[in-house]
Amino acid sequence: MLTLLTATHNRPQFFSYLERYVARQKVPYQWIVACDGDISKYQFTMGQKIIENKPHPYLHSICSNYRVLIEEAIKLNAEKILFVEDDDWYHPDFFSLYDKWLTNHDLVGIAHNRYYHVKNKAYLENPNRETSSLASTGITGKALSFVRALCFDNDPYIDIALWKKWEPAYGTKKLRSYKYNYLHVGIKDGNGYGIGHALCEPKDEDGKILREWLGEDVKNYTTLQA
Repeated sequence: MLTLLTATHNRPQFFSYLERYVARQKVPYQWIVACDGDISKYQFTMGQKIIENKPHPYLHSICSNYRVLIEEAIKLNAEKILFVEDDDWYHPDFFSLYDKWLTNHDLVGIAHNRYYHVKNKAYLENPNRETSSLASTGITGKALSFVRALCFDNDPYIDIALWKKWEPAYGTKKLRSYKYNYLHVGIKDGNGYGIGHALCEPKDEDGKILREWLGEDVKNYTTLQA
């Protein structure tokens, strides 16, 4: 069974879309959510375990939330873990493929991650060849303590640190090729941290790229565009 970890902070609208993408996945999972924002604005409808995480005095929100999520996953003896981000889009086959891949490797991700900035109708296919976005990264339970330690480094780019500092002692890793980047799109609106939240280029004025990437799910984002 997969264990989903989601850190969120004041993104209830995006989170409601995420629930739709998770609901259509094809393998069993348990879902843990840590929120250090205004939790009263959320509607959690899928039986998630909710951790109301108070803002940490010195840890970045991302690091603080993932620290408590990892600790909960350790308590549950989680075997296969996905970092499911609150504002992203996931293909219906995402979970089933990662469930298969994590049977053979302890760290799995996708090269050439896709990002789409909805307010600016701009997109990016990141030329990453050695790392994967955290939102498209999966690990096995043997790596949980390593990721927990990274959180205390207080670097919100946990994904880069995870891939760069990974050692053979933690297990095997596999970065899937760009042909799998259709499985995930980082949906950004400028309210967040990371490469996709900056103004992406080139522009997608007629929305063709977003329709190609998301299919019918594009309707979720049309009202957010400038």
